[in-house]
Parts: sequence; structure tokens; C-alpha cells
Amino acid sequence: EQIVVFGAGKVSLYALCLMRMNGIDRIQVFCDNDRRKWGSQYMGLDVLSPDEAVRRYPRAHYLVANRNYSAEMKQQLCMAGIVEESISLYRLPLLPMESTNYFMRLYG
Repeated sequence: EQIVVFGAGKVSLYALCLMRMNGIDRIQVFCDNDRRKWGSQYMGLDVLSPDEAVRRYPRAHYLVANRNYSAEMKQQLCMAGIVEESISLYRLPLLPMESTNYFMRLYG
């Protein structure tokens, strides 16, 4: 299953590193609401707008990696047509290992 990380900041960097260290390599792209990041690369992956990510990866699993706006970002994905079961929240810094273990069970 493809993974799209929603958020291209510190939390997503930590999530990406932990997933890669644990052999989870199905991350396709990042998406972010910051227009200045669209069309750039972050950690070697393209950064798209959320709408473009949903258009290109409608069946992917979306990992919301943001400390302050994760609920709003999840709602944004749901409104764009992503089913709730295909959205997870990476809860850094509160539960980094629990989040990583969850993804190991899903994708490991």
C-alpha cells in the first residue's frame, strides 16, 4: 500500500526517518498546505498540494504528521474523499514508538 505523508516539517521528518529505519519504504510523496513547498522536494520526495496528492494517490494511506493541526488536516482529507480508515495520525512527540509500531504492523 502506498503512503502519503501530510505535512512537510519536523514531525514528518521524524516519522519518515523512523519508518525508513524500520523498513517501511512505501512513502510516495509529501503533501502540505504551504503553497511555497509545492513543487519542491523534502527528504528526496516531491511535495504536492493536498488536492494533487489525493488526485494522484486516491487509494494511498495518508499519514498526518503535524503537532498542532492534525485534526483539521484529517478532516481536510476526509472532505477530499479519503476514507477515515485510510488516515492515521503520527502523534510525535507524545507517542513516537507507538506510532512507529502501528505502521510496522500495517506495513512491515
